[in-house]
Amino acid sequence: MMRPLLVEYNKRLGQLQVQETRLKERVKKLTKQIEELEAQLAKKKVGLYGWKTILENPEVLKKETDAGLRLAHAVAHAWWRHKDMRPEGMTEEDVRRYYELVVAEMKRRGMKYTELGAPVYSVRDKPLGEPVTLDELYEYYAEPIVLREGVVKVVGGIPNWGASKGDIDIMIDMPDDTPESILHPIRFRLGRALPPELSWRIQFLDPSNQHLMGPFTNHATLYDLVLIPHHRFVEMAGHIELFKFVPVPKTSVGYHEGEVTEIEQVVARFKPEDYPLALEKKYDGLVVEWHKKDDKIVAYTDSGKRCEHRFPRLMKSLREHPCPELLLMTETEGWKDGEHMGREEIAGYVHEKGVPDDRWVVANVWDVLWCKLPERHHDLQPEGDVHEWPLEQRIRLREVVAKLGGWQETDEVPKPGWNNVPSHILEKLDVGKLKELLTKIRNLPGSEGVMIKSVRDIFPLTGHIASWVKYKKSADLHVVVLKRNPTRTEGVYNYTVGLLAEKDMPHTQEMVLGKTKAWVMDVGKTNNIARRFDRGTILTVIPHTLFQYPDGRVTVYECPVYEVRPDQTLPDTVEEAVEIAKKAGILRKKARAAGALRYVLQLHARGKSIHGDLRLEKTPGGPLEGWTLNLDEGKIEEPVRGLKDIRRIEKQWDKYLEPLDEPGHQILAESKKDEPHEWLEVDNRVDQPGGVIATKNWPGVMIIVDKGTYERGAQKPYYREWFFHGKRLKGRYVARLLHLRGQPVWMFWKCKSEEPYVLSLRAIREGWYPKEGSGLPKELEEQVPEELRYWEVSGKERDERRRKLRRLWLKKFAGMRWLLQYQWWRGQVVKRRGPSRDVYIFRVVDEETGKVKQWEMTKDPRKGAVPGVYKEEKYDEFWDIGEETIAVPPGTKYNPTKATPSYLMTLDSGKLSVLQDEPLVVKYRLGPKEVFVATRTGPEEKVWECEITPQ
Repeated sequence: MMRPLLVEYNKRLGQLQVQETRLKERVKKLTKQIEELEAQLAKKKVGLYGWKTILENPEVLKKETDAGLRLAHAVAHAWWRHKDMRPEGMTEEDVRRYYELVVAEMKRRGMKYTELGAPVYSVRDKPLGEPVTLDELYEYYAEPIVLREGVVKVVGGIPNWGASKGDIDIMIDMPDDTPESILHPIRFRLGRALPPELSWRIQFLDPSNQHLMGPFTNHATLYDLVLIPHHRFVEMAGHIELFKFVPVPKTSVGYHEGEVTEIEQVVARFKPEDYPLALEKKYDGLVVEWHKKDDKIVAYTDSGKRCEHRFPRLMKSLREHPCPELLLMTETEGWKDGEHMGREEIAGYVHEKGVPDDRWVVANVWDVLWCKLPERHHDLQPEGDVHEWPLEQRIRLREVVAKLGGWQETDEVPKPGWNNVPSHILEKLDVGKLKELLTKIRNLPGSEGVMIKSVRDIFPLTGHIASWVKYKKSADLHVVVLKRNPTRTEGVYNYTVGLLAEKDMPHTQEMVLGKTKAWVMDVGKTNNIARRFDRGTILTVIPHTLFQYPDGRVTVYECPVYEVRPDQTLPDTVEEAVEIAKKAGILRKKARAAGALRYVLQLHARGKSIHGDLRLEKTPGGPLEGWTLNLDEGKIEEPVRGLKDIRRIEKQWDKYLEPLDEPGHQILAESKKDEPHEWLEVDNRVDQPGGVIATKNWPGVMIIVDKGTYERGAQKPYYREWFFHGKRLKGRYVARLLHLRGQPVWMFWKCKSEEPYVLSLRAIREGWYPKEGSGLPKELEEQVPEELRYWEVSGKERDERRRKLRRLWLKKFAGMRWLLQYQWWRGQVVKRRGPSRDVYIFRVVDEETGKVKQWEMTKDPRKGAVPGVYKEEKYDEFWDIGEETIAVPPGTKYNPTKATPSYLMTLDSGKLSVLQDEPLVVKYRLGPKEVFVATRTGPEEKVWECEITPQ
């Protein structure tokens, strides 16, 4: 019982210390205003008579001042709209009678008034000017207002060196007194925008941990602080209207609002008259409310932002529902291959701008606030607004609506679509039954806990409700303090904490615990607390979630400190924490999807020779496809004799080994025979000379340097395509059989473009399709609109769908891009060999407009400034050739010769950003290290001086 109180105390103490001075000043101002108001009221005698006196003797209103009547008029409206504001004993009929008496006196004096229940506006007798409507104000406030430019910046290594293998430094440039209530959601959204393997590397520089100065070196801005027009009318009324946003009620007790973790707290929160209670699964999703009238459908997030365009399948199903009018409250989540996708993923999906595909989304309906049934029901007869119906009746109505729509009703793993949330009813206080229900519901798949409500409750429109309780999952973990992080409030800190780990686990550091050295895994930060702890202190924390990643790392999320453990010297181990979180139901695995194929990349050394072994599952748990990658650059001076030597080489990869993450860098490869699945796990292995992985004279040493999952793309006898999801191998890679010096050899490299081969012009020209499936990575396949899913049809329709999808790919994913191409012609060979004419072409493609700017040059602009002739074209698929070399037939647009053969190849390509685009000068950033600069030789000249130069 004391735990939530202690956590709340720790959380609030620091905030109160900062607010104390401000509150004292505010109290002084409010006291002065109250004194002035009391003097004004005494002078004008406003509200001289009570409501009972007026009902018993209406004549007293004639003695009331005009100001007093206006006040009585406003009070009558407030009493009519909000029952909880009425004086004790006052009925609805009393309110109506009070209003009629006040208005009768106002009419006698010729004063303005409004009808009961209508919006209350000023009843000032003398207008200040012409009437102004809300639509007119919307027009005036239609443009965004920039409050502060460059609020979020990237600083540190990335903007100064082009890349970083360490922290991702993000500066939030806000004033020192910016409250945590603003900084926290900014940090949260910035972190959530990155994938998990990057988000943990963010180092925030903001007013919570230092007084901001600078930046003093190169930096890049990410976001401005802007007021965005958001025209939404919210009526504080006692009724609901369709297509007007309804605020979701927030509970108002507990550590987090309305959250409790002990059964005793649940029992104490409800009185006998509150029973029966409805217990429902608390979903880890995004609240979305749905409004329907005939074919019109609108959906709002819990912040009031429209989002129906992100849910085409849900919209289609709701439009077909027989109820002509509905307002549904839902908790929207996702399920993919049996893995739960919670609020983090669904919120990211709602706010992204890609092609909508909600085939994995579930809308869990937990309340209905407006309903008209297609035909009269024998018991329930809704005529629209039902928010004042008791919850018990709304549950029954929800069941009727679900049955009419053919919805599922489950709190286990649901199918995508609409799901009616089951309500478990506890008729009376029964601690044993309550414990049984709480345990059952909190352990359901995807459950975040239990929502508990009285079936007598109406749905509040004020945005708050004290009688709803969230029973949260909870687990105590013992962690060690690694670092104390000051916040903007003096005396308030958050702490980087860790768990006991093995040396080879990710994100570990060595430290002294007690009298022994140990390896500790950094698992994230605690919430702020107004207490000071030193490095090595053991704390008890209560995280909201413990995330477990495929590489073995774990991290905490929303982690308040509960207590200090002064007599304890060692924290929990990673394995213990995972087991504790699993039993408590707060463990969330960031694991591979069911059926995903695994791969491993191992470094294999023998003496001074070293190479990479890439092994890929052909089927889950089946034999491995193997490739040897020649990563050795011949710079290893001392033989590798053990794990220490090979780890040293791995840490200095750039010095000793070929780069794997440099697009276009080719590595000699050799295909192996299939191998047993056991090789996927071989790590930290040392065989003495003569062993399986050794040679006769040198020991063999093997370690894992990367692992993860992958997907197959195009698979041909001479060409292999893979999409890797790892750390060293990430993105699209290919292996291609080339003929060098008359010998066939395999080359392996990371592609410059993420465009899958199946969407390339070469595949389209050859009519190539994979034998089964789409040939696309799953993430992209899930975004393909139904009408462009070429792998589900055949013949000409399949070809047309693929061409349309390629155009969509170029438009949605490429944006502004550039190509440096080389075209050459060969005439009659006499004594010389080589091109008889050649040209370099730099093209800039704007996918939105289809316009192409290009410069033709006789020399390579990468080797210095060269003259180039400028012209504009329309986009042409012919020269958009990807990584291949094509023949350009004579007598065509790009080869006007009669018989001279010509060839075209792409030397380099990528996305670009515009630095300068003016009539006489253009500058395009081609990447982190290069810029294309073109300067016109004269205002009317077509010749420009062109160069690709280091940035």
